[in-house]
Formats: sequence, C-alpha cells, structure tokens
Amino acid sequence: MKSALSTPYIVFLTGGIASGKSLVGHYLETLGAVRIDLDELYHEILASDTLCRQQLVTSFGVEILSQGTIDRQALAHKVFGDSHAMAELERITHPFIFCVLKSRIQELCVCSKSSSSQRMIVVEVPLINKVSEVSYLADEILALIAPMKARLRYAQVRGLSREQMCARMDAQVGNSLLCHKSDTLILNAGSVSMLKHHVKAWYLSRMQRIGKGI
Repeated sequence: MKSALSTPYIVFLTGGIASGKSLVGHYLETLGAVRIDLDELYHEILASDTLCRQQLVTSFGVEILSQGTIDRQALAHKVFGDSHAMAELERITHPFIFCVLKSRIQELCVCSKSSSSQRMIVVEVPLINKVSEVSYLADEILALIAPMKARLRYAQVRGLSREQMCARMDAQVGNSLLCHKSDTLILNAGSVSMLKHHVKAWYLSRMQRIGKGI
C-alpha cells in the first residue's frame, strides 16, 4: 500500500473465484472508476506479444499454438494442476503483464491531471499473492469475501460445476490470506443489491477522501 494518497486513487480489487469480483469491478466502472482487469491484460498479451509467445512456445512446445497464435485452452491444459508448469507460466507472463499495467496506470495518471473524471482506477487482481512486485502501486487493496453458498451460486451462473469450482478454489488463496493481504474487506453474503449498496458506500467514502486530499 502506498504511503500517500495519489491522484487518481488506485485500488487493487481481489477475491476468490465466484466471490463477485467482476460484478463489483463493473459496478465501480458505472460509478465512475476506470477498470483494468489483469486477466484481460493477460489475454491481450497472449494474443499480440510476439516475444511472450516465443518464450511460451520454447517452454511449453508448439502444441500450444493454433494458426500461429497461443491457444489459451491448450496452454491452460498444460499448466493446470502442475505447480512447476504454473510457476514457469507466471515467470514468463508476469513481467509482460506488470509492464503493461504500469504503462496503463501511468497514462491514466497523466490524463487525470487534465480531467477530474478519472479519480479512481480499479485493478481486478485474481490472485493477490502473485502481484507483490506491483503492490506498491495500490493506495488500497479491497477484498471480497463470500461464503461457499454464495460462491456456488455465482459459479452456476458462470456455468461452472461444483467440482470445477472446488478445483479452482484449491489453486487460489483462502479467506485468511485475503484478510491478511487486504486493507478493506467487503462481505458478499446477501443479494446483489445489498452488495452494490456496500460497494457504493465504500466508493463514496473514498471519493470524499480524495476530494479532501486526505
């Protein structure tokens, strides 16, 4: 967490799978925040960065290619459930992701000097324990905590079975680590409208802080 308030205010939004993270990210966007999704950056880099593609093919083989581009499903099949392969994927891709993230934030910070509309940047972070290299960028780390029943409901909406959900949860950090790594927690244990109510209250309190410069 940064030691002083910045303009714009930068928030790392995190939470386990099916905790409501994407819903909250998109909702904050409707309230006026600028949203950056690290998963989307990852997909952009796989699709367009030649150097990253070359390094991935060297490590995982040409079978991850489809018509000259990275086949995300083939790559995921290579690494899922294999901690060594996952570490290699992160070793290759994280520097590219973090470089693009820092560049996007810098661009937005420059724009914010001439416009008061871009006062908050929300970065959706799937795994907060994997971004320590860029955690200094954040003014605040906001985590969503949801009980299993609510997460299973969200998972069903996304088309995931209970087995798929549990397998993905095993690869992510638990609530105790989320609590340790985060500055603020929002409990998602009720309806979507209740979640939005809590998120809006949090957002307005941060906008008030920004307006006062504290």
